[in-house]
Amino acid sequence: MVVKKTRPSLVKLAALMNKHLVLLTLCAITPLGFADDFKWSTRIMIDADQAGAFYQKDADDTTQPKTSAELASLKSSFKYAINESIDSKLQIDVSKTANDDYETQIEFKDVYLRRRASDFLATQIGQFKEPLGHDTLLGSGDRMTKEASMVSSAFTPGRNLGASVQLSNNHNTLNLAVFEIQDDDIDNGYAFTARATTNMTIFEHMHSPIHVGAGYSYRSIPNTLLQIKERGEVNTADNIIRSPRFYADSQHIANLELGASVNNLWFMSEFFSSQVNQTDGQEWHFSGFYLQLSASLFRSIGQFENGLFKPAKHGSNDIQWVVRYSGISLRDNDIGSEASSTLIGLNYYFKKQSSLMLNATFPSIAGNVVNTNQSGQALSIRFKHTF
Repeated sequence: MVVKKTRPSLVKLAALMNKHLVLLTLCAITPLGFADDFKWSTRIMIDADQAGAFYQKDADDTTQPKTSAELASLKSSFKYAINESIDSKLQIDVSKTANDDYETQIEFKDVYLRRRASDFLATQIGQFKEPLGHDTLLGSGDRMTKEASMVSSAFTPGRNLGASVQLSNNHNTLNLAVFEIQDDDIDNGYAFTARATTNMTIFEHMHSPIHVGAGYSYRSIPNTLLQIKERGEVNTADNIIRSPRFYADSQHIANLELGASVNNLWFMSEFFSSQVNQTDGQEWHFSGFYLQLSASLFRSIGQFENGLFKPAKHGSNDIQWVVRYSGISLRDNDIGSEASSTLIGLNYYFKKQSSLMLNATFPSIAGNVVNTNQSGQALSIRFKHTF
């Protein structure tokens, strides 16, 4: 995946407003403030991290841990049901990140129209997440860790402008989509992305569904200078995990998902493989995975639904724990980094709408690095409130 550069908010707004499909969506949503079927919600997330020398570029033996705080997200979502079969969404996010050269950012997230032709068929057009990677599709609102795994961040494309078709029933989903890649560094890039999932129950008396999913994305990125950069699951850290840098024409990403839920336990894992074709025909291969186990102490943790794990609604004084191990290889032809990360997390829901997340992350790295001091861990805190 090509690293995206953040643009000033006004430039980003102008670029997005020029896209005809997004304009059509905005026009459709315009009268929502006068409709009975209008829903509005806002979520705020405030983060603080203390990261050791490992997470700092150019760190040496004298480097001390760095403490950073940021407004990670102030996201407002507006949903409007135009009729029984057509609904729309407009999502605006405000952030002020600790490691950004620019000031407060304002950007559109989800902006789309969706039509449900039947109980089994739905179509969607606008800007939304490409259907690849359970961790990414789950989103920060439902994710039990503060940040997505580094492999998910490295290989899933996130939101782009496109159209999709989804076929689904009680146990199976199939998503097919085409997108224009919205990236400052890519001219005339496009992607074809697909994802299929199935849920099955092996032991009926245990109520333990098994989730299996697979995804694939072909990405045309003509003559693009590509380098994958990752922060090691700490959002305020520097990009310390890096692949080789070269000019690429296309990328293939394959993904496998395996998950299971038993009472208040949830296990989830994903495996990624990426092949990037250089402009001169040379192939580069990268890969990664994560294994995650989590549980709720007092309530059912949730269930698989429509291809995703849906966490149960939390009550006051609920407690969750989570353990995740991630590994990524951005090394090929003896160039690039290999890294792993162990995360231990504890989430406390002191109200239905309010929670506090605490993550401790223990990293390691090998191969080409950008610092001489890889010592230290990270401690991250997030306050989250929905209203």
